[in-house]
Amino acid sequence: MRLKFFREKSELTQAKLAEQLNTTSQTVSRWESGKIEMSGQRLLQVSRLLRCTVDDLVGLRTAQFVRYVDGVDSSEVSDHCWGTLTVSWHGNVTEHPISNRERLNVINRADEFEQANGWLKVVTLNNKILLLNFDNLDGVDLIEDAVAAPPTFASKEAYIALGRAEQCKLDEIALTELDAATRGLSETEQSDLTDRVIVRYRSGKSAKIWLEEGVAEAISSFMDELGAAHFVQLPGEGGYETHVVGVRQAAIIEIPSAQFDECANRWLAEHAA
Repeated sequence: MRLKFFREKSELTQAKLAEQLNTTSQTVSRWESGKIEMSGQRLLQVSRLLRCTVDDLVGLRTAQFVRYVDGVDSSEVSDHCWGTLTVSWHGNVTEHPISNRERLNVINRADEFEQANGWLKVVTLNNKILLLNFDNLDGVDLIEDAVAAPPTFASKEAYIALGRAEQCKLDEIALTELDAATRGLSETEQSDLTDRVIVRYRSGKSAKIWLEEGVAEAISSFMDELGAAHFVQLPGEGGYETHVVGVRQAAIIEIPSAQFDECANRWLAEHAA
């Protein structure tokens, strides 16, 4: 447990940390000495407060991750929801539901984070392809659903229908899923789920680009050699402008996965000849 290290790094006394966690300084002292263990939910709460990952907090290293995953039974690998991928940068946090397959993808490639310019591709269950630039992230946590409920999400078909404004074609189950996944979201936020590429910079700023065929093709080329380019040119809506994205300053690039597949396939069909 490295709680004391990160507490002191944050310039907090045991009493001050206890106050922010609504507990006692004696409890914090026992955590630090290892006399008692924190629950999974408490680990998540403390890691966010101290701006570190859960794995940093408990002292887990990459090699331990890889050895653990090597022993996983292949029958446990599935596309069903496993839990939450939490990504933090510059005081911001974004959460995405992921499958066990993608969890293993993240863990198995943990020893490569300092290679390939620090980029990793993750496909989430809430219609996102995430391109993560670890050079600009504060941390990434993998949280099993037994510890905390993952964000709600819908099926791929539901997100396609949402993007086309064809929800009426969904069956009752898909419609219920979609309603839960979009409840409380504005029209703009719903559109972000299906129509826009979002570039989140390490500064905390973000840029949104309408997802069209030309944008899908440019992103496909970038993903072929992930992290090799310094800049990516993304054509604007209608082709009347061009967005030049400085990807080395980006922390996360979020791409609507179902719509990306459709746009990329249309671009290939148009240019097949």
